[in-house]
Amino acid sequence: MKIRVAAISFINDTPLWWGMKDDPNVDLRLMVPSETAGCLLDGSADIAVVPTFMAVTNDLLTAAPIGVLSKGDVRSILLFYPRGTDNIRKIFLDPASRTSQAMTRHLFSNRNIAFETGRKDLKSLAPDEAQLLIGDDALKLYDHPMPKLDIATMWKVKTGHCCVFALWAKKKEKLDFDEADFLESSLSRCLDKFDEIIKWAGSKTGLKEPTLRHYFEKSLFYRFGEEGGPALDFCREVFPSLPELKIDN
Repeated sequence: MKIRVAAISFINDTPLWWGMKDDPNVDLRLMVPSETAGCLLDGSADIAVVPTFMAVTNDLLTAAPIGVLSKGDVRSILLFYPRGTDNIRKIFLDPASRTSQAMTRHLFSNRNIAFETGRKDLKSLAPDEAQLLIGDDALKLYDHPMPKLDIATMWKVKTGHCCVFALWAKKKEKLDFDEADFLESSLSRCLDKFDEIIKWAGSKTGLKEPTLRHYFEKSLFYRFGEEGGPALDFCREVFPSLPELKIDN
């Protein structure tokens, strides 16, 4: 019986599933981040790459100490603002990432700031507005002249923890296979193939090789090590305590 895997199609998650994509014993499905947790909850997947916000708010179990992590300078989660940060009164939150939304809201929770889920053209931002962008869109705009904050760097400085963007999760305590060994073996195979992944990511996004190489090899890491566990515990503490997001139209 095949191992049923739900994984995220975004390029930053690629190293988590690349090593199993040609495995005949794996039924691998790629999807957007908002869908993977549902596959665990409805029983259609044995393990899944789940955004951290969805993992902690759905009480999902960690399948292995492997995920998508950063200690800063990630360049794919950027907050753009036309004036100084002290002027920000409203932040538009990129709808593509609940985890990035939660991180940003926590970082600015001591300020009287309104949050709205949505995207606004950078040129149309008012002096007291800011726009959170994630993923390929943020990477492509890293050299944009508008002032910006790297949320991963800000998170590390203000919380003392690395960022855990996504992780391998499961719903059942006991599975029919050794999931930790399977996932570690898959990751080990993948880490020897970064050139292959970078070439694929470049064809998918149009991003240049130096940008992608810095992203995969410098900005991100994939094994929890000593930092990942405490960082995930911190997310379990703060994410569920965030107030419901108010949509200001």
